[in-house]
Amino acid sequence: MVVTGTPKLIRELNARLIIDTIREAGSLSRAEVARQLGLSAPTVSLIIEQLLNKGILQETGIGDSSGGRRPILLALNPNYRYVAGVDLSKQEIGIALGNLNGELIGDTALTFSSGDAGESVLNRVAGAIKDLCRDKGIELRLLAAIALAVPGVYDPASGLVKMVARSFDWEGLQPEKIFKAHFAAPVLIKNDVNTAALGEFWRGQGRGTKNMAYISVGLGIGAGIILNGQLLEGCHGAAGEIGFMALGKEALEPAYRRYGHLETIASTATVVEKAREIVAAGRPGLLLGLSRGEAGKVDFRMVCRAACLEDEDARELLAEMACWVGLAITNLQQVLDLELIVIGGEVLAAGEFFLTKLRETVSTIISQPPRILFSSLQEKTGLFGTFAVALDYVYDNLF
Repeated sequence: MVVTGTPKLIRELNARLIIDTIREAGSLSRAEVARQLGLSAPTVSLIIEQLLNKGILQETGIGDSSGGRRPILLALNPNYRYVAGVDLSKQEIGIALGNLNGELIGDTALTFSSGDAGESVLNRVAGAIKDLCRDKGIELRLLAAIALAVPGVYDPASGLVKMVARSFDWEGLQPEKIFKAHFAAPVLIKNDVNTAALGEFWRGQGRGTKNMAYISVGLGIGAGIILNGQLLEGCHGAAGEIGFMALGKEALEPAYRRYGHLETIASTATVVEKAREIVAAGRPGLLLGLSRGEAGKVDFRMVCRAACLEDEDARELLAEMACWVGLAITNLQQVLDLELIVIGGEVLAAGEFFLTKLRETVSTIISQPPRILFSSLQEKTGLFGTFAVALDYVYDNLF
């Protein structure tokens, strides 16, 4: 591979190529790096010595001989820098530290109430990151990036979070500004469902695919879409807001404008509301028994438990939910022709009954439906997605 430009630029580009090549392989000898990149042995040796001196690379052992001296193997030093990830999609916030291999080296969580001010919550999160770094013996200066998954659409131009999910009163929050008061590291912000899609694509069910969507079904409904290996965000960062998908002309009515047609008729909140109406009416069944007749005690997990025990009312509610989400997936699939749909969020509690009904709806309309699977990372999906966002930034900016 021939690279042209100023000597400094050439060195930087060659160094990036060397790092990427070693990172992808796991470990390589100097000779193998030179062979794969088509660079001269002296050039590769000089750059590698510089990367070893900086601590970016490390020697990891001795390779097999092909006739001469056994080669020294090189690998990325995973502890050269660290990244932090924060998943703000739920009221139990996940916070984690990772190394440059994307390995989880420490995590914690904190909870907040829906009425808590966003700025106060984020200051608490910043404190938790500092505590985690201290507990793991990591100096804050070694944090190379902090990635946040936020429950809304982030506008980089204004720094504001908009279209915030219904369980958060954080409209107009400026996360980057708040974190910049605590850390020197760059702060990277993405929508929580997009981040979860990256997590599944990188470390979950989506490994090996090029075209997939992650669909989160809970209080809100949204999709993160990967096309040709790249996250689709759209011109306003709002791609995948399928909660606003219109599945009938009633979607034109004012009642559906705040949260969207699909989200209003198929969220877990709607399922719970209908289940509470069943209990309040005193209809015999497991929902009445499990709640002991107190409608306010019904939550989504209780509905799922009743459905698992073959309660007809609970199963009907989940089947209707699966039908609506399945229709949305069908519309998405007809436009994008995806390999894989990964389902995550609160709906995971509904188990195989929901997934079966979902697949039935999609296959009724589409002759060759995509694979539809539950998330394999579950509650860690968003955190691994934040690692993916942070590491992409770090490797693009090592120099």
